[in-house]
Amino acid sequence: MRRASISDRNSRSPGGGRDTSYRDCVGKAVDACLAADLTGGVVYACQQREIAIWEDSLNSHYDELRRHLPPRQLERLRGVQRAWIAYVDRKCAFPDVGSSGSNSRFKYVNSCRLEETARRTSQLRGLREWAAQRHWLNE
Repeated sequence: MRRASISDRNSRSPGGGRDTSYRDCVGKAVDACLAADLTGGVVYACQQREIAIWEDSLNSHYDELRRHLPPRQLERLRGVQRAWIAYVDRKCAFPDVGSSGSNSRFKYVNSCRLEETARRTSQLRGLREWAAQRHWLNE
């Protein structure tokens, strides 16, 4: 999957609202990865690859905001981002599916992280665009 397709199809929701357009794209890299591997048993690895793609996109949007937001807004964004990380860690650890080493647990955790990372990427992109329209970004 091309990275541009993730970026191009993400949300344009003002202020990082409740847009769900990222769902059109999330899971596509996993599907392509699974289709390319005829041996099976690679769900975890495929999920990890797509999570990495979304994390790269998320970090790119966050870094751009971090570089250009005024100090007051930057501190607020950092606090929100830290809270989001803690939320995802807790959410994706609950419920405890199967034993700690089971395949179903790894698939659940990765699926949760994939969905939440894609959602947050979409929100950060929307926030970046919203802030740019209001000239909040220091160029």
